[in-house]
Amino acid sequence: MKNRYRILDKELLTKDGHEIAFLHTLLLSQTHIFKAIGKNIQLEIMQTARYCDETNRIIIATVMAERSYFKDMSPA
Repeated sequence: MKNRYRILDKELLTKDGHEIAFLHTLLLSQTHIFKAIGKNIQLEIMQTARYCDETNRIIIATVMAERSYFKDMSPA
C-alpha cells in the first residue's frame, strides 16, 4: 500500500506566550492484526506539541481514532 501517511494540516500557533505546533495527519494501515479480520484501517491523528522555556518541558497531546469517528464528531 503506497502513500500510507499523509499530512492533512499543520499550523504554528501562539497561546499564553508559547508556540504550539498542531499537526493533523492520516494513516492508512493494513497490519497483520487487521489482515486477520480482513479490515483496512484509516486512522486520523491530531497532535499538538508545546515547549515551555520556563520548565524546559515538552507537552505533547495526541488523539488517534478511526477516520469515521472524526467525521461523526464534526459540526454540521
